[in-house]
Amino acid sequence: MTEQYVHQQLLAEYGREPFFRLADKSQAEMDFLLETKHGVVPLEAKGELNRRAKSLLSYCRRFKPSILVRSSMGEYARHTYSYIDRDNIPCACPLVDIPLFGISRILEEIEG
Repeated sequence: MTEQYVHQQLLAEYGREPFFRLADKSQAEMDFLLETKHGVVPLEAKGELNRRAKSLLSYCRRFKPSILVRSSMGEYARHTYSYIDRDNIPCACPLVDIPLFGISRILEEIEG
Protein backbone atom coordinates (compact mmCIF):
# COMPACT_ATOMS: atom_id res chain seq x y z
CA MET A 1 0.00 0.00 0.00
CA THR A 2 2.83 2.43 0.83
CA GLU A 3 4.58 1.75 -2.46
CA GLN A 4 1.32 2.42 -4.33
CA TYR A 5 0.91 5.76 -2.53
CA VAL A 6 4.48 6.80 -3.38
CA HIS A 7 4.05 5.66 -6.98
CA GLN A 8 0.87 7.72 -7.39
CA GLN A 9 2.51 10.79 -5.83
CA LEU A 10 5.54 10.55 -8.12
CA LEU A 11 3.38 10.04 -11.20
CA ALA A 12 1.01 12.91 -10.32
CA GLU A 13 3.74 15.37 -9.39
CA TYR A 14 6.29 14.70 -12.11
CA GLY A 15 4.30 13.01 -14.85
CA ARG A 16 6.87 10.31 -15.36
CA GLU A 17 6.83 6.66 -14.50
CA PRO A 18 9.46 5.62 -11.92
CA PHE A 19 11.36 2.37 -12.38
CA PHE A 20 11.88 -0.44 -9.92
CA ARG A 21 14.56 -3.10 -9.59
CA LEU A 22 14.42 -6.74 -8.56
CA ALA A 23 17.83 -8.22 -7.81
CA ASP A 24 18.97 -11.42 -9.49
CA LYS A 25 18.96 -14.54 -7.30
CA SER A 26 17.75 -12.77 -4.17
CA GLN A 27 14.74 -11.28 -2.49
CA ALA A 28 16.23 -7.78 -2.51
CA GLU A 29 14.09 -5.35 -4.44
CA MET A 30 14.42 -1.61 -4.81
CA ASP A 31 11.03 0.08 -4.58
CA PHE A 32 11.84 2.86 -7.07
CA LEU A 33 14.69 4.15 -9.19
CA LEU A 34 14.48 7.82 -10.12
CA GLU A 35 16.32 9.56 -12.93
CA THR A 36 17.83 12.80 -11.59
CA LYS A 37 20.67 15.16 -12.36
CA HIS A 38 22.69 13.03 -9.92
CA GLY A 39 22.09 9.94 -12.04
CA VAL A 40 19.89 7.07 -10.92
CA VAL A 41 18.76 7.49 -7.31
CA PRO A 42 17.25 4.56 -5.35
CA LEU A 43 14.15 5.20 -3.25
CA GLU A 44 12.91 2.81 -0.56
CA ALA A 45 9.35 3.37 0.72
CA LYS A 46 8.51 2.19 4.24
CA GLY A 47 5.00 2.26 5.69
CA GLU A 48 6.12 2.37 9.31
CA LEU A 49 8.62 3.96 11.64
CA ASN A 50 11.05 1.05 11.28
CA ARG A 51 13.48 2.44 8.72
CA ARG A 52 15.56 -0.68 8.27
CA ALA A 53 16.13 -0.88 4.53
CA LYS A 54 18.29 -3.87 3.65
CA SER A 55 17.50 -3.57 -0.07
CA LEU A 56 18.56 0.07 -0.14
CA LEU A 57 21.86 -0.68 1.53
CA SER A 58 22.45 -3.70 -0.70
CA TYR A 59 21.83 -1.51 -3.76
CA CYS A 60 24.30 1.05 -2.38
CA ARG A 61 27.06 -1.53 -1.98
CA ARG A 62 26.55 -2.85 -5.49
CA PHE A 63 25.94 0.31 -7.55
CA LYS A 64 27.43 3.13 -5.42
CA PRO A 65 24.79 5.81 -6.15
CA SER A 66 25.54 9.44 -5.36
CA ILE A 67 22.62 9.62 -2.89
CA LEU A 68 20.14 7.27 -1.17
CA VAL A 69 16.53 8.18 -0.37
CA ARG A 70 14.19 6.54 2.10
CA SER A 71 10.58 7.59 2.71
CA SER A 72 8.66 6.50 5.79
CA MET A 73 6.41 7.63 8.63
CA GLY A 74 9.52 9.07 10.29
CA GLU A 75 10.80 12.62 10.28
CA TYR A 76 12.97 14.39 7.74
CA ALA A 77 16.67 13.74 8.32
CA ARG A 78 19.99 13.66 6.50
CA HIS A 79 22.64 11.06 7.32
CA THR A 80 25.81 9.66 5.91
CA TYR A 81 25.74 5.92 5.36
CA SER A 82 29.23 4.47 5.81
CA TYR A 83 29.93 0.99 4.56
CA ILE A 84 32.51 -1.42 3.17
CA ASP A 85 31.94 -2.11 -0.53
CA ARG A 86 32.31 -5.42 -2.38
CA ASP A 87 36.03 -4.76 -2.93
CA ASN A 88 36.53 -4.21 0.83
CA ILE A 89 36.97 -0.44 0.38
CA PRO A 90 35.43 1.99 2.92
CA CYS A 91 32.77 4.20 1.29
CA ALA A 92 30.17 6.76 2.32
CA CYS A 93 26.94 7.91 0.72
CA PRO A 94 24.42 10.63 1.70
CA LEU A 95 21.10 9.21 2.91
CA VAL A 96 18.00 11.42 2.97
CA ASP A 97 14.92 10.41 4.98
CA ILE A 98 11.76 12.06 3.66
CA PRO A 99 8.39 11.70 5.40
CA LEU A 100 5.70 10.07 3.27
CA PHE A 101 3.62 13.24 3.37
CA GLY A 102 6.49 15.12 1.69
CA ILE A 103 7.20 12.62 -1.09
CA SER A 104 5.81 14.95 -3.76
CA ARG A 105 8.83 17.21 -3.16
CA ILE A 106 11.42 14.48 -3.47
CA LEU A 107 13.14 15.69 -6.64
CA GLU A 108 13.37 19.23 -5.29
CA GLU A 109 14.96 17.83 -2.14
CA ILE A 110 17.58 15.66 -3.81
CA GLU A 111 18.33 17.91 -6.79
CA GLY A 112 18.51 21.05 -4.70
